[in-house]
Amino acid sequence: INDNASLVQINNPGIANAGNITMYRNTDIKLYDYVYWSSPVTSFASSAIFPARSTGFIWKWNPTHNGTDYGIWINGNENMTVGRGYIVRAPNTSTATPTSHQVTFSGVPNNGNLSAQIVRGTRTSSYPSPVGTATAEDDNWNLIGNPYPSAIDANMFISSNLNIDGTIRLWTHGLS
Repeated sequence: INDNASLVQINNPGIANAGNITMYRNTDIKLYDYVYWSSPVTSFASSAIFPARSTGFIWKWNPTHNGTDYGIWINGNENMTVGRGYIVRAPNTSTATPTSHQVTFSGVPNNGNLSAQIVRGTRTSSYPSPVGTATAEDDNWNLIGNPYPSAIDANMFISSNLNIDGTIRLWTHGLS
């Protein structure tokens, strides 16, 4: 499945897929840039996004670090969790000029009604932080991603998840 294409699945969502697909996603990035990813296939290693990149540059957001009420970036070198968002730094082969990189996702395509865990801390008031004042809302952030090998309807996502308060921020990489 080429970049910007979608796999249209018509099976009952309760029927698990069998067999592998190969899906290509392209990104134009510069050295030191990070890209947000979510896997469209099961059991895909985050380190396979940019295989030459050190695994120390793969991150996921933990909204409740060590049981506290604030979030922190933690290493995300793992098989990608369905629906979780990850950020990965550009490959070492990138330059100061945007360069196209192709990522190849291979595996069984995700299908059906999939859920991503949404969590928050217990903070109810503002508090001092190392970078200024944090608010009661600062422990609400979650980084989730599209788990499917196809586009999703953002309006339908919002209307189907009324227990989520906030906005959807679509990430796009500006080439400047």
